[in-house]
Amino acid sequence: MSTSLGKLFVATGNKGKLKELIEGVELFFPNVFDSVEGIAPKDAEETEKTFEGNARIKSNALVRHLVAAGLEDFYVIADDSGLEVDELNGEPGIYSARYAGDHVEPELHIEKLITELKAKNIADKKAHCRYVCAIDLVQVTGKKVGAEHTTRGTCEGSITYTRAGDSGFGYDPVFWLKKRNKTMAELSSAEKNKISHRWDAFEKLKKLLKY
Repeated sequence: MSTSLGKLFVATGNKGKLKELIEGVELFFPNVFDSVEGIAPKDAEETEKTFEGNARIKSNALVRHLVAAGLEDFYVIADDSGLEVDELNGEPGIYSARYAGDHVEPELHIEKLITELKAKNIADKKAHCRYVCAIDLVQVTGKKVGAEHTTRGTCEGSITYTRAGDSGFGYDPVFWLKKRNKTMAELSSAEKNKISHRWDAFEKLKKLLKY
């Protein structure tokens, strides 16, 4: 990849995710894109059974929308991410953002998660989990869809029943990082960016593109 590749569109309407994706682009691909803009993809029903599949659905839905609007020579990046808990057979997984229902407060997802673990008599900080992030980057040359690259990143942790921290989003207040003795929500953006699943996926994307 060379510099001045044109405009990059981020396929998300989630403000927290948009912030982290833009930070990732700026860190791993500095001065590569003319501008970065977030747009929520339309007609992007997440019907796949993997994070990678749903990331591709979102990126390609936005590509179709932008091409239909007459845009040429651009890139689209999307991610699909969530929490997998071993003691819950990988749940909530790809349903992390709608675990307790569609369009509900994140706290309700956390409450359901803790309730499910306590029902199984799992002690505080004993449920092993990981954050997973799949990133998909699509290139459009003229109006023709070109190369598409997908990577997966992870971050290991456990679930604490005591919420802590006000940074981040999603399950961050209960995602316990033993080595740091903190939840993900207690980390600064700079700290989180060194260890998160999203950053792991970005690092792999950078290596894949040999940039």
